[in-house]
Amino acid sequence: MPKRPVDELLPEELEEKDSESSVREFYTVSQIATLLQLNEMTIYRMVKAGELPYHQIGRMMRFRNDDIEQFLSQHRVPPRERKGKRERKGKREA
Repeated sequence: MPKRPVDELLPEELEEKDSESSVREFYTVSQIATLLQLNEMTIYRMVKAGELPYHQIGRMMRFRNDDIEQFLSQHRVPPRERKGKRERKGKREA
């Protein structure tokens, strides 16, 4: 089946096309909130505090995938190193 231009696709086909591409270039506030498992108000607070970079297009906010990846990298907490075995309280060695 030949490929049709995006503007000729039916709504169902557009949804399939969106789900095929796993990485988007831009996200909405709602999509970022879902992606990061946060409330939308938390996203707005982070934007207001200057913590989360965004693009303003008219009144709409859009977030670039690369900016979100960089934000997550900057806020990554490395795993702690374990120093030996911890003794459990209340257990006796036989």
